[in-house]
Amino acid sequence: MLLLAGCGGGVAPSAQSALRDAQGNAIPAGSSAAAHILAHADTGRRTAASLQPQYDDGGIGSLQLPQIVACTDGTYSNDCADWTLASAATSTGPCPRTNPNCHAGVGADLNFCAAGYPSDIPAPALAPVAVSPQTLSLAYGGSAAGPILTFSTRPWAVTVTGTFSGTSTSAPSLTVAPVASPFASRGWLVFFTWSWPADVLLIPYQVNEIQVSAASSPLPLAGGSPTQLGAADCLGRSVTALALGRDFGFSADLRAKQAASRGPELNVPVWFASAASGSILLVDDRGATALTTVGNPTTFF
Repeated sequence: MLLLAGCGGGVAPSAQSALRDAQGNAIPAGSSAAAHILAHADTGRRTAASLQPQYDDGGIGSLQLPQIVACTDGTYSNDCADWTLASAATSTGPCPRTNPNCHAGVGADLNFCAAGYPSDIPAPALAPVAVSPQTLSLAYGGSAAGPILTFSTRPWAVTVTGTFSGTSTSAPSLTVAPVASPFASRGWLVFFTWSWPADVLLIPYQVNEIQVSAASSPLPLAGGSPTQLGAADCLGRSVTALALGRDFGFSADLRAKQAASRGPELNVPVWFASAASGSILLVDDRGATALTTVGNPTTFF
């Protein structure tokens, strides 16, 4: 479902002229890396209606990236050793590969949430921070030539200041600030060197998305049936859960494939059979999405 490492197509003649970097500057036409990575980038604003009922990949699916892997600090890269990220943000612990909502690490915890997380369900998989600017320190230590470009897949959701200037390989005060909005949004900060093939770093962010309990992501099937699904909505909206898969549901006969909360907190039982497999998609009416795996693990990158 989620393809985070694409290799499609050849190098385009130039990046789309309408594309801007994370600070609003036009992406340079002379950068072969920009031409390749951003050739099919979609920066058009997506409405809440257009997001239902599918999971939002944050716009990463429209990028042409080299093969990337997950780094230990919550980021993704073609070569994790080339990048050093530091932040004051904290994490609730390591993120399993099977959890698409959990990108938390020592460095990248850009999970902005306006509402408080309820205390009567287990803590979220990705520790949220207040809707206020977060400052990071990022350095590049690879051998590819600069400059280093910065791109945001959803530029209306966050603003970025203090990124790499000139041919600098260090951005000691890179600040990411969420934009106040009644809608939710997820996206990716993309840092890459000037020429193709490029060294690339990806930092995920989300603003007012649905928070899935760490105990529900992935949803455990051990210990009998049913098991609880817990989540909270950062915009205070009702959450709808959709069962996508086989041999599980929101009723004892497994036939109910949809459940909705009466408020911003979802805490519902999920029944399952021994062969249960699939995922549960969580959505609200303002574009927020979350996904949790059920049964056999699914690789998301």
